[in-house]
Amino acid sequence: ALVAALPLTAQMPPPGGGPGGPGGPGGGPGGPPGMGQQPPDQVLKEALGLSADQMTSRQRILEERRTAGEALGTQIREAERAFGTLVTSSNPDPAEVGRQFLALEALRKQGATIQERFRSSFDAILTADQKARVTALGALDGQLKGLGALHALGL
Repeated sequence: ALVAALPLTAQMPPPGGGPGGPGGPGGGPGGPPGMGQQPPDQVLKEALGLSADQMTSRQRILEERRTAGEALGTQIREAERAFGTLVTSSNPDPAEVGRQFLALEALRKQGATIQERFRSSFDAILTADQKARVTALGALDGQLKGLGALHALGL
């Protein structure tokens, strides 16, 4: 949730609604989607005050997470196909169904491990001040979710 909150800042229009102001041309307040918005990498760099070395390290750990996630995704899809074939067979062995189900669940849990390793690696490249900023942005993410829930209720 901490790091996931950061891309939200890239989607927020600047004060005054962005190019064209509120109700500007195109896709609503601020104009067409994407106009006047910085790339998420730039927003992250500015929001946390990341150095060039930190940005390089961040890119490396993102690539590590992507690679691990893709490999895990392939394993999960293969396990799901095998499980689906087994349970739709004419007379599936209940013990084998259980074994394959548990193996599939173990694979799915590895996704959380990959994400935790990413968070830990990202945290390791930050200064104490930058970690405090991430925590503050994480709190803001929770507040925005609460605001969204209130909005959904019409409040």
